[in-house]
Amino acid sequence: MSISRRKFLKGSLASSAAAVAVGSNVANAAELFLEIKKIPHASHYGAFYAHVQDGKIVDVSPQESDKRPNSLVRAFVDRNYAQSRIKYPYVRKSFLEAKPGNNELRGNDEFVQVSWDKALELVAEKIKACPKENIYNGSYGGWSHPGTLNSCATLTGKFFNIAIGGAIGTAGEYSNGAAGPTNPGIVGDMEVYSLQTTHEEILKNTEVYVMWGTDLFKTNKIDYGIANHKNDEYYIQYKKSGIKFISIDPIRTETAKMLNAECIYIRPNTDVALMLGMMHYLYTTKKYDKAFIEQYTHGFDKFVPYLMGKSDDIAKTPEWASKITEIPVATIKELANIFISKKTFLAAKSASWRTSRLGFNNFSFYAWSNRNSWWWIWFFNALFRWWTSRFRQNWYWWLFTRT
Repeated sequence: MSISRRKFLKGSLASSAAAVAVGSNVANAAELFLEIKKIPHASHYGAFYAHVQDGKIVDVSPQESDKRPNSLVRAFVDRNYAQSRIKYPYVRKSFLEAKPGNNELRGNDEFVQVSWDKALELVAEKIKACPKENIYNGSYGGWSHPGTLNSCATLTGKFFNIAIGGAIGTAGEYSNGAAGPTNPGIVGDMEVYSLQTTHEEILKNTEVYVMWGTDLFKTNKIDYGIANHKNDEYYIQYKKSGIKFISIDPIRTETAKMLNAECIYIRPNTDVALMLGMMHYLYTTKKYDKAFIEQYTHGFDKFVPYLMGKSDDIAKTPEWASKITEIPVATIKELANIFISKKTFLAAKSASWRTSRLGFNNFSFYAWSNRNSWWWIWFFNALFRWWTSRFRQNWYWWLFTRT
């Protein structure tokens, strides 16, 4: 009897499905007699209940506090039992055997499994052998443990303080490494961790909402603490508000689609060039706030030669910026004019955090500071000061909104 490849594959799939179904039914029959406990827990994706049966997580469901649960929390079931998860301590073989010169084998040596007691012993011996000045507590708190008490950085910090009298810590953090030490000296505030403008104020006062490298819908699915997704309730209001939305991003984001935003497609990592092109246009057309710059900034006389190309023979014109960013010259000028003629809200935390992490932690902040000091952030502020003078609602023109 002959059989086609198509019929063979169909038959195989049907047989496989039947086998899975039978196996599932057998397993479920045995599990009917086992109690399922709902254990409350929380994550950066939201608060949830872990459904535990016979010591194993079999399902996850959101808690009532989560206003708009998403499927991310369900990933904990797979993550806990993934084959790629390292379940036991492993040590480099040559290190464990104390072979001379074993450090040279780093990256090429095989790892062997050891007991938890052995791993604890090895770590303790190393800590005792090292002066505290040579121990770096590099634990990064936050994105695996949403709680403050049980965060890695908190626990290791307490341990080293009690056990050996301290260790070398970390100044600042990875997320806003350059902004942390820079912003307080410029704007007098950390800004990124301050209380932000409320959705109600934005809806009430905004004419144009610019999302610079910001995808609100996507990034609000998680939170540094425990996400409750209350921000989602405002998207419908934004959609109906009549506010004009502009997205500056290499792609058309989910938020841009949802809010029908005008998309300005920028070449990745060229945000600073766009800013400079806007600055050059506003400066040469005398649309910037000269009085504000004179009163509140320092170093403007050093920045202008750079902007105009006198210090490096490269004028930062809109035409220059257009070649780098791949944004039309007319669009660059139009965007600058919008900022000074409309009540414009700039959501740009991700622009300075996400799109510019190029190994230097906030590359855009470094870019701002690598030319004759960091004062020109103030200049960028001043360029749009005219809008701020019309819009006194305890707002910041450059708002690092929570995205």
